[in-house]
Amino acid sequence: MSAVERSARRIGSSAATCNPMRWRTLAVSQLAAFMALLDVSIVDVALPSIERGLGVSAGTALWVVSGYALSFGLALGPAGRLGDVLGRRRMFLIALGAFVLTSASPVPRQPLLC
Repeated sequence: MSAVERSARRIGSSAATCNPMRWRTLAVSQLAAFMALLDVSIVDVALPSIERGLGVSAGTALWVVSGYALSFGLALGPAGRLGDVLGRRRMFLIALGAFVLTSASPVPRQPLLC
């Protein structure tokens, strides 16, 4: 058996014995990405109500989505650095908890004026 065949066999055997937690990690990260997209979609659906409630034009209400995307993007850098310092798992759990708390917090509802 040549050195190339031995190397290929070693690579194939190590791929088969990779950490089984990788699939769980993939599922959790995909769920987190889905939740972020879902949150943006919720903001998009709420735009007509925001327009009516604030009495602004559609262009002005679109700044809500832009501000949301901007704040999300600006938070990624420092959150990544905190993940390096505190540990990725701990930072992910902190961010997930903050996301759930802010998404589930009750919003005062005012009746829409017709």
